[in-house]
Amino acid sequence: MATTLRRPFAVASTILKQAPKPQVAFRSFQTQAQPIKQPITKPATPLQAFASARQNVFRQTFQQSSKRGYQQASAPQNPLAQGNVTQRLVYGGAIFGGTLLAINLLFNRETREDGGMPPFERAYLNDTFLHTGLGIGIVGIAARALHTSGWSVRLMSANPWLVLGVGLVGSIGTMMGCHATPPENYVVKYGLWTAFNLTQAALLSPMLFFSPAILARAGLYTLGMMGSIAFVGATAKQEKYLYLGGPLLAGVAIVALSGLAPLVLPVTATRALLVSENLWLYGGLAVFGGFTLYDVQKILAHARLAERGMMKKDTVNESISLELDFINIFIRMVQILAMQQGRRKREHLKKELNASLEQIRHRGPDATGNWISDDCRVALGHVRLSINDLSPEGAQPFHSPTHGIHAVVNGEFYDYDTIRAHLESATSYHFTSRSDSEIIIALYLHYGLNFTEWLRGEFACIIYDEPRQLFVAVRDRYGIKPLFWTIEEAKNVEGKRTGERRLLVAAEMKAFLPLGWEPEWDVRSLKDAGWNHDTRTLFKGVQKRTIDPRTPQELIEGVRERMLDAVRLRLRADVPVGIYLSGGIDSSVIAGMVAHLVKKQNVSVGSAPPSDRVTCFSIAFDEDSGFDESAIANRTAEWLGVKYLKKLMNEEELTRRFEDAVWHCEQHNPDLNFIGKFALSEVPAEAGYKVVLTGEGADETFAGYPLYLPDYLREPDLAWEEFNSLLEDEREQQLKIAEESAREHYRSIGADSGDGSLSVPRRMLNGISTVSSMTAFQPDVFAPWTEEIYPGCDPQMTIASNADGIARGHIAKDWHPLHSALYVWSKGHLPNIFLTCLGDRTEMAHSIEARTPFLDHVLTEYVNMLPPSVKLRWMPREKRFVEKWILREASKPFITQELYERKKHPYSAPTKYPRDGPLHRLMVGLVSKENVDGLGFVAWEKVGGLVDAAFGDNGSPKALRLALVVAEWVVLAKRFGVRRARPEHC
Repeated sequence: MATTLRRPFAVASTILKQAPKPQVAFRSFQTQAQPIKQPITKPATPLQAFASARQNVFRQTFQQSSKRGYQQASAPQNPLAQGNVTQRLVYGGAIFGGTLLAINLLFNRETREDGGMPPFERAYLNDTFLHTGLGIGIVGIAARALHTSGWSVRLMSANPWLVLGVGLVGSIGTMMGCHATPPENYVVKYGLWTAFNLTQAALLSPMLFFSPAILARAGLYTLGMMGSIAFVGATAKQEKYLYLGGPLLAGVAIVALSGLAPLVLPVTATRALLVSENLWLYGGLAVFGGFTLYDVQKILAHARLAERGMMKKDTVNESISLELDFINIFIRMVQILAMQQGRRKREHLKKELNASLEQIRHRGPDATGNWISDDCRVALGHVRLSINDLSPEGAQPFHSPTHGIHAVVNGEFYDYDTIRAHLESATSYHFTSRSDSEIIIALYLHYGLNFTEWLRGEFACIIYDEPRQLFVAVRDRYGIKPLFWTIEEAKNVEGKRTGERRLLVAAEMKAFLPLGWEPEWDVRSLKDAGWNHDTRTLFKGVQKRTIDPRTPQELIEGVRERMLDAVRLRLRADVPVGIYLSGGIDSSVIAGMVAHLVKKQNVSVGSAPPSDRVTCFSIAFDEDSGFDESAIANRTAEWLGVKYLKKLMNEEELTRRFEDAVWHCEQHNPDLNFIGKFALSEVPAEAGYKVVLTGEGADETFAGYPLYLPDYLREPDLAWEEFNSLLEDEREQQLKIAEESAREHYRSIGADSGDGSLSVPRRMLNGISTVSSMTAFQPDVFAPWTEEIYPGCDPQMTIASNADGIARGHIAKDWHPLHSALYVWSKGHLPNIFLTCLGDRTEMAHSIEARTPFLDHVLTEYVNMLPPSVKLRWMPREKRFVEKWILREASKPFITQELYERKKHPYSAPTKYPRDGPLHRLMVGLVSKENVDGLGFVAWEKVGGLVDAAFGDNGSPKALRLALVVAEWVVLAKRFGVRRARPEHC
């Protein structure tokens, strides 16, 4: 079994196949519906999996909207593709001259009877050619501008029938309007002519996905062909070819219908599709070449009529016909050249694949099979050792043509008869063989990525889901059947490196040799027996399982690309869109990326035109509180050139909103920061905004909280040893420092820091201390009877139990402790606090929809699979850790140096307030004995002195947080009319 997965050139064989560079997913069996995962630091007990080796190779998807499902035969080598520039010019000149001579000999036996072209006809024809050139220039420039703005991506993702209908209406409408406008009304006429050209540009802009070399060659060939034919038409006998009009119109109808074939015929109708493609390409060339001949003679005939005063001179109308001829010929030239390039690429890849299979022929001497995708991005090969179903139907690769699923299997699936019987009764899948291996396709179609749960035996297999562009590599639980992989730079037909990196997967390493792999000894692996005791092999760069081989720059670019895309998608709205801006990096990078998209890519922010300034919203606390970040936010806004609106929040303003904010949140919070967010949402509402972008989720995705540091240091990061700056001795020393610092931090803000002991819940979660941090604000104010009714309540055990058995298995065996910490935090605190009382509840209280780019699942899935050391980074010179390191690096072009260097400051409200102030008076009124007794589950003996202890110069932050919680319960009890809790009610 041998497999290659290539990165595309961003071209395909025909324009119908073209689409934006997309995300090809490379997935593994472990990819489950869990927020955080990094199963790459320890050997995986379940089926071995692969993570992305390079995002540009594995996570780029071509959405091929109109895909032809047949293979092209190989084409002979084109001499123009070889040799130096001089040789190519000679070849081109010879082709042009030969074409001109042949056309003259064939069509031009009779020349003009008047002995030459009169001056008026010559001037009329030259003026038409001038307008044709100007029109083609407008089309080219406008198409380029539309393409760079992202128009091509949107066009290719639209319904093809809708594009066809709107395109025809726009083209025909502007063309007919231009024809109907008299030439003396030049303003309207040139306006319609320009609109016609812009319509063509809009429809042709996706062609810029083809390589510039192909476009340039197609342009030269089109000029040569049209120039030759125009010369014949201009020098031929007058009106000799005007009879061609009727037959050519019939030919256009046939060509147009053939172009619609891929949209209506199934991909299995290969012969019909092949015929339709030839009609579209070569029939189209013949028809529009004939139209060029016809149009030139028609133009000269119109010139003679205009000279006699029988019609008006109108070279603008005449030029439209020649433009359409040029565009249609150019399109087909591009497609033909791209197909020729694709055929050469296919033959080269097939040759490589067969040579690779020959290296492992001993594994399967009975038969050989291969499959190459239409775009040559994925190739599967197989050598067969016939054991089950010895007939040809058991040959591999296996396919499900109607679903676009392709698979190769090495090894055996046991009990496959039972599984097959189950699938035959439960699904409509039609088996084409009796081979055990074919069940993998049926299982995948029915169970998706859970198909692995049914596999029993020793095996290594590949599945390629063509519609989803999903590449899955799986091996058995113990690695009985081998599965090796490496990443290698591809070579072209001449054996030169192309710069294109590709994933190679095979049953034996020797299969890589014909595919460009140049093995090197891994001496360290030999000396420390890594080849025997871990995932390394004898050769550098070849792994038995996943170690992340990407460079820091590759990872940074991957995050930046997905962040920009996540932000761009969230700017789409039919109303204005604003941004919440604080003094931290999270919201600032969003603001910076929005400003970049508006200024550099002309992206609209909601319904606002790109010319409008981006608007940011913020709140400010009292400057002497130590919690105010508005000055930093203001400097960021000035640097970005955005509009900045803020609201001042002092003690009185916080107090005034307290009860309403609690009502909307529907839960308690030991910090007044939720009131700040409640007030912040008033600002865009008052400015007429309904949508904002906000920075929630960045800390949970990129490890931004200080509490994650001990868990990062708890184990070495084996997934990124090559680029990890933290040495092992330093890691162990820093772990002790970090754990004590974390306890001191929580003590300073009035939280329970714990004693650092390893509780049962922590042991359930591989010893992570984040569990303790998550329960640091748990209030100990409950009435004695609650202990009798609910004995043994342990918040840490709740957290540990919230992770299901599969997740806990990964935490114990596979995931790095940092990623385990991110997982449990994201499964609890993130949805239950940060996305509620600091998110949706406080925003929707003012009819504000907040959009969170950092929680875009495409981004988070990518970041989840990054090594821990790119999230928390040790800086050896400064002797410090940088949180969210990769986010900082990815964000650097969009934020100020001040923010890039600034440490994380969690969003919080002040905790020091004076006695007899607004908040103190509110708390006195709410946390009364009557109100507390009305709750029923709170002991007055435990809370009676909280308000007194919380306020004043020596006020206790812990007492304030507990008092806030009790006061919020009181508010909820009153607003919701909650019945008093009693033992008999429980």
